[in-house]
Amino acid sequence: MIDVIRCKITKRLIETGLDNDGVVYLSDRLNKDLGADSLDVIEFVMQIEEMFDIELPLDIEDHYQTVDDYALAIAREFPCSKP
Repeated sequence: MIDVIRCKITKRLIETGLDNDGVVYLSDRLNKDLGADSLDVIEFVMQIEEMFDIELPLDIEDHYQTVDDYALAIAREFPCSKP
């Protein structure tokens, strides 16, 4: 499941132009490595919430920075991945 999530959000970042010449690494930080400003991050979060039909915490930007941080946060929202 986590690999599907990683693939989908990476693809979304590339589609929206938040990438490094078509490449996104899981360790990339949205703001520092991919050049996203706070509005870009908010839009990205809204897109992935809609994509996965979930709600992420409002302060997600304070806690998550890398692409993989966001993927793991999404994975935790699915009942099958909760302890």
